[in-house]
Amino acid sequence: MRNGSRACPAFQRAVALFSKRWTGLIVHALLDGPCRFGTLSLAVEGLSDRMLSERLKELEAEASSPGASAPVHPSRLSTP
Repeated sequence: MRNGSRACPAFQRAVALFSKRWTGLIVHALLDGPCRFGTLSLAVEGLSDRMLSERLKELEAEASSPGASAPVHPSRLSTP
């Protein structure tokens, strides 16, 4: 690593998550947008429903973890 520094913790979590089997293919199948569980299961050949469910739970947990980026909407102020 450069200057003996360690990688960013968020980067390390992302690499750990994507290094798990099936995760990359699941995310790739979701690039076009949300889809139903059955459609996703058919899109990733050889993936069991149990494993798909497990990986989706992991992705959802990581997305909702503290520090995960989320869209920020400015608050609206109404004036009389």
